Amino acid sequence: MDVSIYDYPREIWIIKPFGEIFLKVVTFIPVLTFGVFGNVALLCIISTIRTLRTPTNILIANLAVADLATVLVCPIMFMSHDFYQNYSMGPIGCKLEGFLEGSFLITSVLCLCTISYDRLTAIVLLRKSRLTIRGVSVLIFGTWLSGTLLALPLAVFRNYKERQWNDFLESFCAEDTNFLPQYWHVMISALVWFPLLVMVGCYSLIFLKLNLYERNVQSRKHTISLRYKKKVVKSLFVVLLIFILFRIPFTTLVFIRYRRFLNETTDELGEDFKILWYTSHYLMFLNAAINPLIYGLTNDNFRRAYNKTSVWRCFWGSLYSNKAKPQKQSTVVSISKLQPRDPCASDHIVTHSCRMAQTKNNRLIAASGETRSSQLNPITEKTMKGPSFETNLINSNQFHYKHGPLQSSEYI
Repeated sequence: MDVSIYDYPREIWIIKPFGEIFLKVVTFIPVLTFGVFGNVALLCIISTIRTLRTPTNILIANLAVADLATVLVCPIMFMSHDFYQNYSMGPIGCKLEGFLEGSFLITSVLCLCTISYDRLTAIVLLRKSRLTIRGVSVLIFGTWLSGTLLALPLAVFRNYKERQWNDFLESFCAEDTNFLPQYWHVMISALVWFPLLVMVGCYSLIFLKLNLYERNVQSRKHTISLRYKKKVVKSLFVVLLIFILFRIPFTTLVFIRYRRFLNETTDELGEDFKILWYTSHYLMFLNAAINPLIYGLTNDNFRRAYNKTSVWRCFWGSLYSNKAKPQKQSTVVSISKLQPRDPCASDHIVTHSCRMAQTKNNRLIAASGETRSSQLNPITEKTMKGPSFETNLINSNQFHYKHGPLQSSEYI
């Protein structure tokens, strides 16, 4: 149909107002900052610290790669599409936009599935079924291959088109309405429903196993093991909860959009729908940005490794260093040499006996008899007038006169 004789039927605005663009860019700055910095820091820590190169952490590193690619590519393409009335990325951008966003997001959620399965094998299944480095490599290859294949139709069935109106040259990225509306069901299943089913199933089996551990009181080692496993499950459930909260809005809006395709009213999207559509994409990108923070907050190994990095410590270490309670400083008697252990003293407690120091020859007299001065020759920082009391490696401010109680001691 030749539309060049008709005026463009909608308002021509070319680009959105500066205030709206500024607000949206500002909201994406934390996503880009924390997403890039957090995922890069996570990858550097796992790659440089040999003890963290476990199968589980390698899967987490794979998730960080997918999340890093998501926050680097998807927000920029999404904002370019959102800010302009015409499609501004041309034919190549039309092919790559949906394909890259779909492949990165699908790969990211499949990584969450593999991490859940790894926790299942570590806690529930037998030791022989646990993942090895080779098995992890196969899973990583499978996640990227699956994400690429599932997102491939978005590159094949989308085409860049231009339409000349009487007063406006319209350019847009058109989807094949005979295929893609049905394909979006497959996309939503891969993005939300399948990973959600896998994670809920794995965590349910883990909790059932933990309940059996709680009932078993025959072995004491189960108590320590149970604490660790509960901590791991809690950290992964945080990931699951955030995944549900950040993915469900997009799923709901896709179904609404699909119904509008069927009713041929897609071009009449209201402002409320556009705001929700923008918010749903923002939440998905935010999910990719905060995954490193989730693992840092819930994993002691990663938290300690984060705190050792000088750059990250400015943002992260202060959160935990402020919580550390300052230890009480105590005055300790300075001794130039280690003195012989009293025969009656134990291996772990400083002897409770004290010896009288004479003013001239520093001879020490014990309650049971006299001891040679060549064996015990303590030297203190200052000479005390009158009878003084000296002990081997003991807090002077906690020692009581003669046979008073000894509250605590510290070793130099």
